[in-house]
Amino acid sequence: MILGIYGSGGLGKGVCNLVTQHLAGWDELVFIDDVTTETEVYGLRVLTYDAFRATYAPAEARIAIAQGEPADKSLLFDRVRADGYTCATLVHPDADISPDCQVGEGVIVFTGCYVSAESVIGDNVCIMPHVGIGHNVRIGAGSQISMGCNIGGFATLGEGVYLGLSASVRDRTSVGSWTVVSQGACVLQDLREGVVAMGNPARAIAKNKNRRVWD
Repeated sequence: MILGIYGSGGLGKGVCNLVTQHLAGWDELVFIDDVTTETEVYGLRVLTYDAFRATYAPAEARIAIAQGEPADKSLLFDRVRADGYTCATLVHPDADISPDCQVGEGVIVFTGCYVSAESVIGDNVCIMPHVGIGHNVRIGAGSQISMGCNIGGFATLGEGVYLGLSASVRDRTSVGSWTVVSQGACVLQDLREGVVAMGNPARAIAKNKNRRVWD
């Protein structure tokens, strides 16, 4: 089976390291990138998506979405699924995920993460290293959880949420879809959909008009 890592930037390289060092068994790894002019990264071929699709049929390949921007993650996930590809779920072997959790398609979990009982991680979620997730948490599709974040029990994150480095979400609170929680912010009350929040306690300071973290 072929693994195409969609994105050859920093996150793509991190996914490549996760797979090559800890998740052996793939016949071949390639990068997919529609922007870069590089033809090789980390010694692996770089193909455009069109070239990848022309080379590998859905039955012989899986794709890992390696994009940190939730809007781009969601766009690419929908694109490859519409073309019949399955997105690979990649979990570092030392991640501690309760067996009664639900983990969606295309989820990527890095080292040192803990996910407690009965939590639900939606499709295409990326959880960076050393994240703690309490019991009965719900994380919506396409969300990006940065390194060192902590999410309390029964908290709910909507679709396309971005949690910055070391952000915390109090138990039983909710973060609306397409909301950006800035680095180090502490969410103590519900945040509505489509805002940018920062501080301790976190407060909405702007609307996320374009549904993007980085313009």
